[in-house]
Amino acid sequence: MVSLTVIFAIIEIAAIVIAVLTTKETVKNGLLLRATDFEFTGMDKDNVYAYNQIKDITGYKDEAPSLVKNFIDRHAVLTLTLTDDTTVLLDLGLCQKRTLEAVQKALCERCGVDYQPPSGARRKKQKNSPTPQKPPQPQTSRTTR
Repeated sequence: MVSLTVIFAIIEIAAIVIAVLTTKETVKNGLLLRATDFEFTGMDKDNVYAYNQIKDITGYKDEAPSLVKNFIDRHAVLTLTLTDDTTVLLDLGLCQKRTLEAVQKALCERCGVDYQPPSGARRKKQKNSPTPQKPPQPQTSRTTR
């Protein structure tokens, strides 16, 4: 039983290493910025977009701590809204938030779109003071005759 647990742990660690290396390669060599258009080389088809086609660019990166989320839930995603109101989702994979921000800023500059920081699920900061609560009210009983 212990040997199966060790084998499972080794497989999980290998999967994490492969996912990180694949994502780094995709982000590092996966975006080509040209004078009039850009290309995501990690996509199979429809991977070239002209800067004048883009109406809006938004980013999303989930940073909330959780033990139940899979790796796919942690991927960074860029959403491109084109001038014909179609939406394109670009999965950047497992990358840091600063990588997502750098890609989004570069595309916003070239497309002439206002930059908005990536959104995403985040851990809520706790306040130092507890929230005031109403004190318990005494219960009154009514007797009926």
